[in-house]
Amino acid sequence: MNQNTGMSTKQKLVLLAGAAALYYYYRKSKTANEAKYKGQQVQYYLSKNGRIYYREPGNPQNVIWVTPPPQQVRSVQLPPDQAGAYSDIQGYNNQTTGNGLDYYFSGQNGAESAGR
Repeated sequence: MNQNTGMSTKQKLVLLAGAAALYYYYRKSKTANEAKYKGQQVQYYLSKNGRIYYREPGNPQNVIWVTPPPQQVRSVQLPPDQAGAYSDIQGYNNQTTGNGLDYYFSGQNGAESAGR
């Protein structure tokens, strides 16, 4: 069964795996949380084991991990025009070179300093 229902098999796709895929899910989570927690700052963190999490505003003891949906494999396929934002991250189109997640989560504001 084709996971990309409605997409032509001739359409070029870029594979995001590893750090690039996790960063993609972080950005989706951040966008969803901006709508969910209007006006409240949600701070994201990179754990020592390389996973991304945030603490729920108003309940900082509640840690929520950024993870792919259960039906997803550990990679994401995107059209090149959407995947370009991830081209400098390890895992973009199966590249082993590029920035790791620690690059985007360093600095005084953590992930907020990523500028993406």
